[in-house]
Amino acid sequence: MIGLSPWMPTTHGELYKKHEGEFVDLGPAYEGAKIGLAVPAYMDVKSLKDFEPAE
Repeated sequence: MIGLSPWMPTTHGELYKKHEGEFVDLGPAYEGAKIGLAVPAYMDVKSLKDFEPAE
């Protein structure tokens, strides 16, 4: 068994449409869950713009 945890439709909606019918949809695991980023309080970061791109 392969278990994946996509966040529908926010992050994986296009893949769901593309492969619909090729998998068993067991329904949501979490109702009302939100996705986002977390940064430790000791970092001086207020937005994504504060991050420098990797070199």
